[in-house]
Amino acid sequence: MKRIISVMLILVMMLSMVVVNTSAAGVIFRADFKTMTEDQFYAQFMEGAFHVDDVEGVLYGYYEAKALQSMYSDPDGIFDNTLNTWLTYDASITLSMADDELVEYDRTINIAYCNDNPRVNGAAEAREFITLTYDIQKQEFNATVGGFPGFTEGGLLGDPIPMELDVEGGTFYTFGISVEKNRVRFFIDDQLLYDIDGTSMYVADSINSPFFMWNDGNYLNITDITVATATHLYPSTGSAPTPVETTAPTQPAETTTRKEVVDVTDDKGNAVTDADGNKVTEEIIVTDAPADTNTGAVQGGNSASTGDVTFIVVAAMVATLGCAIIIRKVNI
Repeated sequence: MKRIISVMLILVMMLSMVVVNTSAAGVIFRADFKTMTEDQFYAQFMEGAFHVDDVEGVLYGYYEAKALQSMYSDPDGIFDNTLNTWLTYDASITLSMADDELVEYDRTINIAYCNDNPRVNGAAEAREFITLTYDIQKQEFNATVGGFPGFTEGGLLGDPIPMELDVEGGTFYTFGISVEKNRVRFFIDDQLLYDIDGTSMYVADSINSPFFMWNDGNYLNITDITVATATHLYPSTGSAPTPVETTAPTQPAETTTRKEVVDVTDDKGNAVTDADGNKVTEEIIVTDAPADTNTGAVQGGNSASTGDVTFIVVAAMVATLGCAIIIRKVNI
């Protein structure tokens, strides 16, 4: 009888553990900037140059707002499982990006998995970032490992993915990351960009990691940050989904060359003649440029390149105004 009761107690305990584990799957953190104060936000994330505008319901930051990183305790230089760190997790951030006129360097948005496992396992001397970068100048995504977010020296983890996004602040996009055991996936608006085999990089091996975003050169408005248990936001299919197709870059039009005999002229444009009065000629190679497909009628003049027209307009505006007037939000 005692043995039966013991077995029943063990079964009850096992079932209760299953219930706890099942209920634990879901959202860990969700930001609502219409009701969340700045102090409440920074109780979850490391102090930085981002500020809460509860009227607009956004977290905003200029180029000075570089790192957006969940809070963690790291007394020995390696992430542990206190505060807001996770071994495996899903995270997403919804934002709009616009140019910050006070900076002139290249603009990027970066979502990263801060991987300390290679260092712990003796495979690297420092932390390795596995990063999704959107390069605004090139209008393409890259996935890299090793280097600090925004740099590709560490090594590419796949082909660049060209994608034209609105980078003038008019559109919100959701960047996502899913970290599983030996696997990292990156997303844009629930569309899979990269599915990375993390076996050789000790992904989710033993050391936990915070959520990490790095901003270069942008004015950001952020409406949502969500962290959840692994595969809650981005369910795993069991096999690698098909990433978005990489579109081939447009090839420049071919140029042609030809030989042409022309008269030799002096510095005043007069034809040069020999002792017998015959014109002196020479053979030259002429390169014909490709046809200009970016032309259009310009009011009050001849056809001209739209790129040139834009430059002239901008130059005229600069000459008239003399300087740019920049208005920034001020956190009160």
